[in-house]
Amino acid sequence: MSLRPAQLVAPAVVLLLAFVLILAFGAEPGDYQVYVPEGYVHTVDALIAQGKLVYDCQERRVEARGLNAAERYFLDHSYLRRDLATWNGGDPRPFVVEHQELAGGRCRGELLRANASHHNQRLPTYTASGWRGRLFLHQDASTTTLASGERTIEVARAPLALLPLDAAAYEDVWFGGRDDADVRSQKLAFKMLERGRSFATLENLGDPAVLEVIQERPEVMLNGCPVGRGWRLRLESGDAVRLRLPGRLDDRYSVEAGSAAGLLSFVSTVNGERRRKTFSHRLAMADDVARAVDTAVLAGLAASRGSADRGGAGRDDFDVHLALDAFFHDKLGRLTSDFCRRRYGRRPLRAAVTLLEAGTGRVLALASYPAPGDQGRLAYRRAAHRPLLAANHNFQRHPVGSATKPFLAAAALATHPELAELRIPCWSGGGAEPPEELLGYELGEYNLPGDCNGADGEGRVGLEDFLRVSSNRYMLYLGLLSMAEWQNGAPRADREAAELPPQDRYLLAGRPQTRRPVLPIVKDEEDEGTELGDVADQPFVRNFGRLFSGRFQYRSEGAAESLELDYWRPVLAATVGAADAESALAFSPVTPERVNLAANLVQRFRQDLYTLLLGGGNNRWSNLQLAEATARLVGGDWQRRAELVEEVSVPPRRGAGGAAAGETDSAAEPPAEVLWSLPQPDGKAGPDGGAKAAAEPSPLDETLRRRILAGMQAVARPGGTARELAAPLAELNELAPPGVTYRLFAKTGTPTSEPSLLLRSGSVPGPGATEVYSGRRQVKSGVLVLAVERSTADGAAERLVLSLWIEGQGGSEETVDLAAELLRPLVEAYWPADWLRPATG
Repeated sequence: MSLRPAQLVAPAVVLLLAFVLILAFGAEPGDYQVYVPEGYVHTVDALIAQGKLVYDCQERRVEARGLNAAERYFLDHSYLRRDLATWNGGDPRPFVVEHQELAGGRCRGELLRANASHHNQRLPTYTASGWRGRLFLHQDASTTTLASGERTIEVARAPLALLPLDAAAYEDVWFGGRDDADVRSQKLAFKMLERGRSFATLENLGDPAVLEVIQERPEVMLNGCPVGRGWRLRLESGDAVRLRLPGRLDDRYSVEAGSAAGLLSFVSTVNGERRRKTFSHRLAMADDVARAVDTAVLAGLAASRGSADRGGAGRDDFDVHLALDAFFHDKLGRLTSDFCRRRYGRRPLRAAVTLLEAGTGRVLALASYPAPGDQGRLAYRRAAHRPLLAANHNFQRHPVGSATKPFLAAAALATHPELAELRIPCWSGGGAEPPEELLGYELGEYNLPGDCNGADGEGRVGLEDFLRVSSNRYMLYLGLLSMAEWQNGAPRADREAAELPPQDRYLLAGRPQTRRPVLPIVKDEEDEGTELGDVADQPFVRNFGRLFSGRFQYRSEGAAESLELDYWRPVLAATVGAADAESALAFSPVTPERVNLAANLVQRFRQDLYTLLLGGGNNRWSNLQLAEATARLVGGDWQRRAELVEEVSVPPRRGAGGAAAGETDSAAEPPAEVLWSLPQPDGKAGPDGGAKAAAEPSPLDETLRRRILAGMQAVARPGGTARELAAPLAELNELAPPGVTYRLFAKTGTPTSEPSLLLRSGSVPGPGATEVYSGRRQVKSGVLVLAVERSTADGAAERLVLSLWIEGQGGSEETVDLAAELLRPLVEAYWPADWLRPATG
């Protein structure tokens, strides 16, 4: 059937009107308004589901196929055509695509969805300044409540993965009468009705509710101010909402919203037995935390009923607030999963990202891959690998490679500050055969990459450039010279030995050193190799421990004693009083093992000390510990600790009717009893928390610390091993407000391990990750420590710390590429005042 021109007018007018409305949309000034093109994302996802947008893995292109007339109009009058050109031009941001390389030059790929955040014109509402949710282990269901004298409305929390909500998540509420019963529901959101007509919606995103006004009647007022149609505002505890319709409606509500969200559980009694049910839709480790707390509670109760000498507190009525931030934990988890699915396809591997506030030590996110939603897509070799890969990998120790160099360099300079002026001849690497001696001592066969791209005009490498190019040879010099005998400001020369060959001679404060230093050698036989003694007692090793809180003496201990349980001390203090073996093991899935370099076992020059200084062997850290050490170094606060627990408190006692015991329904809820809490970000200490011991004098001079940071800053610049971060950093600074400057401090690492170790854990090595070193096949992993600093013209500075690990898929370039994708979303979300600007026009 053909259409007459007049029949085309009405649809055209509707389309034109919709397009004009979109172009004319202007949020009112303020930090909380946002326009997100949700309809565009839904339409693109629908086209993908229908097979009309497809990914060609051979050409690495996304193409539109089989579109009808309406869909072609959408292609030409939306973001879609530009997004296709952007993707096909090499920019992967518009879409989430899974790509896998197969044998024989074949490939497999799938277009998963549109990137929902690519076209956000401002940040999502739930990242607005001052709205920081904390994940919450809580014994009562937590909701946002609107209460008036006649009515109480509870809005259940919506998982971030379900946003934006569909129609089934809403329950209609009529505000038209005063005799309505209380509305209590597990729905995720409400459509507010006036005589059957929706005029507003209320969604619970994270903790506080978000109120969106969609009609002008009834009049909605927030804290006495009118709220216009189209506004999307967050509600916080203490806000007052008023709904007015002259002559018929005047409802007033007060808002109660929790300050914590995401990880929650409650205790129930079944046949006289107490049981806890956990909801873990946002945090994969929720069940592990809940089980550990339950075990500690039971141990504490047994201690309080039984032998008093165990000192158990015996409490079971407390809530645990975690320091984790609901938004950042979810956001980094999604971005990390998208990166791994897009880059590695269905190949199982392990990856982890820790995000930490350097100024407070609060751990804001522990993103881990595979996440629960990734499990079904992976091709497991054996079912036994599933639980190994499902753990949160931020708690697992792994080799860190060259990422340990800034920390070892800090210990070396703390021992002998003169080493800051060390300059060594560069090593060309490549096909050249390295000598079998280093500083005049027998080293045996070894392989060192070249570092001459960090050399000065005289062919020597100094402190800052050693970090920029990650010179292994310079690190070995620092370690050996810091353990040598010193006199008159320089290592004592071994006069009985031959002069050093030219490639080993070094400069110290401009003075040439031509003889090998005197080391604590106990054996120096050419056939057997060089052996050292008393390494664990060296000031170099002790300073490493003072600066970075490490344990370096190997101790034969049980599993419970080897855990870094200080992260959970506040919880244990409220339950058993101290960690017994049972409760310690219960916390093991969410607790890293202590860093233990086994320095008292370091004896062989080549096999032990070499690997220790270059981040192999026993030099194994968890992501959490790497982030903590980085925060200490960039902030100069050597007592700073990573904090997983924000607060331990006793909730208000409530009667059967829901009110606090002894209170009426209209009475204010009594405050919780805080057993322990961290200092607030503004520096105000909470009860029983934040009382730091008097700081010891720093073993590292502040000037030298800043020189190490200068080297780490060069790592993320052109010519550094993380140079791919230079472009997104430059973009941030170009867009930042006047007076605001962003800086990066980074260090990469490429540790290697045996292929069998990866296969044992379920990981499958990447095709380009395996290389042969000294005749042995090794698989490269990637590590990156990164501090993001925001400074202002008045000298104030704030810092975020990231530690990233990707196992067995290549070197540090993998983690650098992931960090490049995380950088801008993270900076915009953490410092939103720089990016949330009032709408104009």
